[in-house]
Amino acid sequence: MAAAWADYDLDGDLDLFVGDNDGASRLLRNDGSSAEPRFTDVTAGSLLRCGSVYCAAWADVDGDGDPDLTAADWDNAVAVFRNDQRLGNHWLQVRLRGAGANRFGVGARVRVTAGGRSQVREVFGGCPTATQPLVACFGLGPEARAEAGRPTLIVCRTQIGWGSPNKVGTHDVHGAPLGAAEIAATRAALGWPHEPFVVPEELRAAWDARTAGAAAEAAWQARFAAYRAQHPELAAEFERTQAGGLPESWPEIRSELLARAGDRQGAVASRKSSQNCLDFLVDRVPELLGGSADLTGSNLTAGKGSIAWHTAGERTPNYLSYGVREFGMTAIMNGVALHGGLIPYGGTFAVFSDYARNAIRMSALMQQRVIHVLTHDSIGLGEDGPTHQPVEHIGSLRLIPGLDVWRPCDELETAVAWVESLERRDGPAALFLSRQNLEQCGERPGRADDIARGGYVLREADGPLQAVLIATGSEVGIALAAQRDLATHGVATRVVSMPCCARFDRQSPAWRKSVLPTDIPRIAIEAGHPDPWRKYVGMAGEVVGIDRFGESAPAPQLYERFGLTASHLAQVVVETIARESGSDGDF
Repeated sequence: MAAAWADYDLDGDLDLFVGDNDGASRLLRNDGSSAEPRFTDVTAGSLLRCGSVYCAAWADVDGDGDPDLTAADWDNAVAVFRNDQRLGNHWLQVRLRGAGANRFGVGARVRVTAGGRSQVREVFGGCPTATQPLVACFGLGPEARAEAGRPTLIVCRTQIGWGSPNKVGTHDVHGAPLGAAEIAATRAALGWPHEPFVVPEELRAAWDARTAGAAAEAAWQARFAAYRAQHPELAAEFERTQAGGLPESWPEIRSELLARAGDRQGAVASRKSSQNCLDFLVDRVPELLGGSADLTGSNLTAGKGSIAWHTAGERTPNYLSYGVREFGMTAIMNGVALHGGLIPYGGTFAVFSDYARNAIRMSALMQQRVIHVLTHDSIGLGEDGPTHQPVEHIGSLRLIPGLDVWRPCDELETAVAWVESLERRDGPAALFLSRQNLEQCGERPGRADDIARGGYVLREADGPLQAVLIATGSEVGIALAAQRDLATHGVATRVVSMPCCARFDRQSPAWRKSVLPTDIPRIAIEAGHPDPWRKYVGMAGEVVGIDRFGESAPAPQLYERFGLTASHLAQVVVETIARESGSDGDF
């Protein structure tokens, strides 16, 4: 006796073949379900003719998707019965691959859900008398098609160097040409007699979609013309967002946002300043599509008008909860930007930009308007410790060509960073934002325009200039405190805030020299690696930074431990001036 199960009619239920020693083998079709089977003997209509059968197995011998039957009798005669029925049912075959000892997944159970039904198959190698192929086969029935509005995953199995007789499956075809001899061999193996760079006319005709494409485009344009006639305002809005333009009222939105930010009082973390900007922007710039890698409550990337996709209900969503997948989030934002019509922004901790780095690089390489919100930007995040404290990250990201990295010191600089990132249409931005509160630096006529240049004089020296202090973000407050301390000892210094080095570098030489005169000692301070600042301070300048990993402690203790204090900065300034002037280096 032999028994073999398979969904031979691909309707989603397992059918049974029973082989009999006396030649009375039967094919039983399951007309019920897997949970409540109901079998019908269809042997007579199947043209199945078996003698005495002691083993049987199902396998898709001819590769057409439906299982064929192999049966053997006691005289070692083997018969293959090809399944030629064409019922229009769909099917799926799953072949597992692994790297361990059980690389084919023998014993693994595979679950497939389609058409509202779930099926489970176990990858089974067979028994001593009947070996099974290591494939999980599923019949899906006539209705198991991709549902409207849902994506379809198409899996293609490839083999590197396929067609090359001597190099297929090897690394030799990855980064080197095949060579004349192997090219000739590959041409012969593929049956390709045509000259190099010649596309046969029959192939060109088969792949030429210009006529069909032109027809499809004309049909779409006709539909859109009808839509424009019926909904002129919506059509204009669609065309505006597809072209990458900002709302018609953008000048007013911009002015009010900057005015609000300039009026802000009290200490505010720049991540909160960013959220204040989003509270204002989300409702006024409807093409904004926000999100976070499972850190919305920390990144503060949701504005008052943000509507998360998973809680939107009947409302129109404008915010995605990406889960803990920084690279996936960033890659999706790149795709959204490439499609057009939306301006994506997404948040995570600055230290986790490592996971997203190659996608951030692609944002810049493709010159796409993507805004990366990177919070908890330094050791100032405190007790989470060195695993979460970025040190080299901001300097590393500043090296990516075309990426504008902003590290604002107060709400006005944060608002300018958002404005400039939205207005720029040829590249991405990264906003490095603090966890700890930062004091406001005050508004003055023209300050917002100066901020947009990337580096500017925030506070001028009270007297003949002796040194220039350069700072970003949370260290601007330290530089201002050091300036006041130095002034009490008769040392006149200028404080330069440089929220965006890339923007500053794109300014005219005259502007850069007016901000950072080359004949005055320059000292930079930033809670990050010091090396990137050497180009601004020169051989005669100094940098107060961090060239090691952080530690777990409250932010004030960490700043004290690493010398990121006004008193230490003031001492470095005095020593630098003394070294350059030949004095003793005391106040």
